[in-house]
Amino acid sequence: MKRPLLWALALLVPAALYILGAAHGAPRPEYSPSTTQHARLNPNTIYHPDEFAYVGIPYRMLLHKEWNPHYYHNPSLNLYTNLGMFMLSNAKALPHNTDYGEREIAPFALYFSARYFSALYTLLSVVLSYLAGRVAFNRKAGIITAALLGLSPLMVQHAHYATPIAQTTLLSTAAVAWAVLLLRDRLPLWIGCAVGGLLVGLAMSARYNAATVGVVSGLAMLAVTGQQRRFLPLLAGAAALPLGFALGTPGIIFATHEVTGQIQDILDWYKTEGGGPGFTAERGLESFYYHWRYVALVALGPAALL
Repeated sequence: MKRPLLWALALLVPAALYILGAAHGAPRPEYSPSTTQHARLNPNTIYHPDEFAYVGIPYRMLLHKEWNPHYYHNPSLNLYTNLGMFMLSNAKALPHNTDYGEREIAPFALYFSARYFSALYTLLSVVLSYLAGRVAFNRKAGIITAALLGLSPLMVQHAHYATPIAQTTLLSTAAVAWAVLLLRDRLPLWIGCAVGGLLVGLAMSARYNAATVGVVSGLAMLAVTGQQRRFLPLLAGAAALPLGFALGTPGIIFATHEVTGQIQDILDWYKTEGGGPGFTAERGLESFYYHWRYVALVALGPAALL
């Protein structure tokens, strides 16, 4: 009983870092009368420029009873998890106006809730990184790995945003932890390969670039199947990967042309115009490389910490 209590108390430290400031940007009625009088959120109150996509779009889907987000510059797992949260919390009952665009339609309370989800994803990543470190080496390595990930400025920063980065980190960390369990012979081979591929696919359905974590999972599967001279389970992992991606991004099956078209658009945009305003703007392939490297570090970071 003593050790679980100590762990719970230790997790309060990163939890506090992730949660403090989650209400940043909350509109005050005296300065933003449209929020209370017309149920319209001024988009200038949202600090992160991408948050509207992951809150406004699923709220629009809820109000209009749509399954297709029509947004595939990033995959749609985070949109659907937020949509599920909005449905379960009866967010449709909040004041709203269906004529507003995606930047104005969602009440700020939904941004606040989605940010808490990001904080939860990051906190769970800390727990899984401890598991990976402990299984791979020992308890001390687990603690160090969890501390490095949990207190990383990048993780603390993205825990405050209603974007897919925290969710991507969680799924990537889960894939790494699962790969370590497989390598340590803690899992049945068929189940280990199948679930490993599924986790990589789910990570990809949070961010396309998270496919890089597949390198870790793939090498773990190759090592174990090669050692046991049983290569058929690799097929289970290979088949589970696209299944995981389709579960998080069903549009790849039901709106294939729309998904592939938008993926091509974003690739062309990065190659020709850069990644948007700031230091990556108008840098062409250099910007393209920067953004791939950025998410690769998020996906492979837990493995690198080990």
